[in-house]
Amino acid sequence: MTKKNTEKELRRLTDIEYSNFERMCPANQNPVLSVLRAHLLTEYYMERIFHLMLPRGDMLSDANLSYAQKISLLEALAKIEDRTIHCLKNLNRVRNRCAHEYDKTITQADVELIGRPLGREHTEIRRKHVDDVTCYLREILFCICRNVTGEIYALEQGILSDGKDTENEKDE
Repeated sequence: MTKKNTEKELRRLTDIEYSNFERMCPANQNPVLSVLRAHLLTEYYMERIFHLMLPRGDMLSDANLSYAQKISLLEALAKIEDRTIHCLKNLNRVRNRCAHEYDKTITQADVELIGRPLGREHTEIRRKHVDDVTCYLREILFCICRNVTGEIYALEQGILSDGKDTENEKDE
């Protein structure tokens, strides 16, 4: 597969994933529900990575690992950028607050906590949505999902993290 074809395929798969994200976290959804659903979505993504990377990844279903434990395992596999790992950890913190605080609302500080590890990308998103916490949250959550699914697609397509094909195919 040529690099051009690989990039085209990754874009196509990213578009599909964006559709899934849109379905799970629509624009008019309560931000607390968006946090809960993004948490579920990222947990599903982590499990997909385990199935792709571990010879018996299917056995983890019986292990009953918590989200935090799955993040630790994901971090140990060293396939996801550290900044995305930190976003997932912070998403888990905010999700736990949503699940355990009566009448929790998502604040700008919550979104900043989740998104801050993204660095410059976070800063640009925050500036763009300075007065709209819901849009700010959705865009941060999508960035996290996009980062994780990018690795899933790379694994599924047989592409190493450095962007090289695992098979020694020549560009056409």
